[in-house]
Amino acid sequence: MKLGLPTLLDLRLGDPLALAATAVRFPTVPVIVPHFGAGFFREALMAADACPSIYLDTSSSNSWVKYVPGLTLTEAFRRALSIVGPERLIFGTDSSFFPRGWHRVIYGAQRTALDELGMEAAGRDKVFGGNFDRIFP
Repeated sequence: MKLGLPTLLDLRLGDPLALAATAVRFPTVPVIVPHFGAGFFREALMAADACPSIYLDTSSSNSWVKYVPGLTLTEAFRRALSIVGPERLIFGTDSSFFPRGWHRVIYGAQRTALDELGMEAAGRDKVFGGNFDRIFP
């Protein structure tokens, strides 16, 4: 979009509920939904609730919260944790734009959200690396 090029994006293909059927058929394969499902937060929660092999990735600037009236990053974490717990949340940073790599401001916002929720160190350790290490040893 920044370059004025046409976008071949079909948002209908981003619905996390479409992953649920596959996740049920392959229950030992971890399925990671990026960006809390992006604009499909409710659907991501529904899919993760139905399928214990579905994980939620916390990456991005989380600007998608603007599509859910009143939702904040802290509330997104609260709702996600109520469904998947700290065992199925995987920290991610927004690294798809130049310069690529880890963005401290994304980590800081997510850490603040978890601190506001009173998450203990053991849960934070799972979200900020432990779950990834467990899934991808």
